[in-house]
Amino acid sequence: MRLLGMFYLCLFCVFGTVVSASAQSPINAPYHFTGSDLNNLCHSHYDTDYGLCAGYVTGIADVMLQQDVYGASACGHRNVKSEQLIALVNRYLENNPKAHSIPARDVVSLTLARAFPCD
Repeated sequence: MRLLGMFYLCLFCVFGTVVSASAQSPINAPYHFTGSDLNNLCHSHYDTDYGLCAGYVTGIADVMLQQDVYGASACGHRNVKSEQLIALVNRYLENNPKAHSIPARDVVSLTLARAFPCD
């Protein structure tokens, strides 16, 4: 269990850095990781896939605590657990089939912005 926690922490750091560094990229930049790809990882029976899902979602959520991400802002989710954030993303993807074809980064940032609006 300790090893799994360290794995999540490493993913969190890596994805947080990647998201932070690319937060200034143009909205029309090419992407390869779609909502469908994220959905597959988040529903996988493999721990490594689910870990990638958790790291990706949590990394974007962490960055959104300090700055807007891809034009979206979210507030008040500091104490929300990763599992809850993933559940929100999964629900968004279930309710919005068209979201499977957009960049995963937009899926997560839009989900968090809607779930945790800033006043």
